[in-house]
Amino acid sequence: MIKKIVGIVVLMLVATTVVSASTINVKETTKSTSSNVDVPIWEVGDSWTYNDHWAVLMYPRGVYSEAIFYWNSTITYTVTDDTGDNYTVMITSKNPEGWFSLSAPYYFKFTPFLKYSEEYTFRKTDLGRVCSKYQIKGLLFWYFRLNGLLSIPAQAHLLGEQTFTPPVVLLPSPFTAGITGTLPPISSMGWETFSLYWGLYSVYDSLSLCRYLWDSPGPSTYTCEMETITVPAGTYEAYKITATRDFGIDGHDIWQTYYVPEVGYHVKQYTNIDWNDGGAPYWIESLELISTTYTP
Repeated sequence: MIKKIVGIVVLMLVATTVVSASTINVKETTKSTSSNVDVPIWEVGDSWTYNDHWAVLMYPRGVYSEAIFYWNSTITYTVTDDTGDNYTVMITSKNPEGWFSLSAPYYFKFTPFLKYSEEYTFRKTDLGRVCSKYQIKGLLFWYFRLNGLLSIPAQAHLLGEQTFTPPVVLLPSPFTAGITGTLPPISSMGWETFSLYWGLYSVYDSLSLCRYLWDSPGPSTYTCEMETITVPAGTYEAYKITATRDFGIDGHDIWQTYYVPEVGYHVKQYTNIDWNDGGAPYWIESLELISTTYTP
């Protein structure tokens, strides 16, 4: 699996706007049973707000020598359309902090003025992620190393799309605690551009390179079990779904999704991807629920 930097800022800066004032902060303990769990039904206005943390470490390969990315923010998913066979979900975030390095001379530090939006399409039957369109615009600082550190402000604009075939499924409904199963292979295709100063300076421009980020040569296996978990929104009895994917010499993935029916989505999600068979860390992500407006 060839992992390209193009598409990283997508799923990395999957992340920047204001959380709705109607968001409800859930602080009570919620119980779930171990019976069959079906896919939830979402409505326009349902939202979930999370603490979002990313760490991405790219290693020398191909035309990119090295890339390092760290990101922290508050991220919100909001259902904007529930007609037809799919849901449309807008993803925004606020309070971004972190930095991004893509070999010399690209070292960028994020600012709170960096605005991010992403539109996801989820299949209603299993909440499989069909595609996404995303845009990141705003101010960051471009650092140069000249006998110390010199930085200049830069207006950034990242724009792209990504489509998954088949859709990415992390909640294989219906499920029951104690079961095991498989998820299908994943392939993705997309494009992405990243420029500075209103398009006058191109950092990169790709038409198809981000397809490799989610490619899997075979199906993944998953297990489902009950686990008590505490996140900022409260303490829950959650269905813990752990999926693993083996990429051979290119490493493997571990995805953990903690799903609570009363919340209608995950209360925590953790991803750990190795770069190669040596186990070098590549991609680590953690989402923890802060609040939700969803009601069953």
